[in-house]
Amino acid sequence: MRLADLLPKSMIILDLKAKDKKGVIREVVQCLVTQGKIKDDDGRKVERLVTKRESQGSTGIGKGLAIPHAKGCPQVKEVLGVFARSVNGVQFDAVD
Repeated sequence: MRLADLLPKSMIILDLKAKDKKGVIREVVQCLVTQGKIKDDDGRKVERLVTKRESQGSTGIGKGLAIPHAKGCPQVKEVLGVFARSVNGVQFDAVD
């Protein structure tokens, strides 16, 4: 699998509107719904699973990067990714 296969242009958000971690997760999951990668009815379930994973420890990895994710999500049938950038930054509770 190539990175371009995982992240086509339709899966790139260059200017997130969200101002907090919960909003970022919502916006990214909504992108997956909009692009038909997950069902609309499953969007909130996926959002809750990603949020639950975040509650176990931040996925912020430092230097302004975070990789919010969830495992064991029956609503998602394949590896999915969205690249999302915030011009102003969003606090993700990373150690830095």
